Amino acid sequence: MTKSFDPHVPGIRHQVNGIALHCIESGPEDGPLVILLHGFPEFWWGWRYQIGPLAEAGFRVTGRVQGVGYRWWARAQAVRLGLAGAVWNADDGSVEVHARGSDASLAELERLLAQGPPHARVARVERVPASLSSEDATGFQIVR
Repeated sequence: MTKSFDPHVPGIRHQVNGIALHCIESGPEDGPLVILLHGFPEFWWGWRYQIGPLAEAGFRVTGRVQGVGYRWWARAQAVRLGLAGAVWNADDGSVEVHARGSDASLAELERLLAQGPPHARVARVERVPASLSSEDATGFQIVR
């Protein structure tokens, strides 16, 4: 298993009806809400391998992005950021990038995708639902 969640994230603490709750947030703010609960004597760290896979993002990049090394460049950025996932050329001339990892890394990848490599001309980066398989859980692949 790969660790895809930053253990240094302090989390948020809430007091509810005399009970102290420690919350860890991950994923896009507009994504679906998923709550992982545990009981005593366990603690949140037991969910560390599940939190990352729940934080996924898909991106469709349009413009002059095929035939300019965009997939290779995107893979290098994702690997540098510690993300798992895949990148491929779509039939409509765009490039799709689907990644799994921390919020900060996904946000940085989105920012970098909008810049692109030197010979690319990115017109738009839009979020799309991520579709990662279990094979995409580790590493970052160029699919086609």
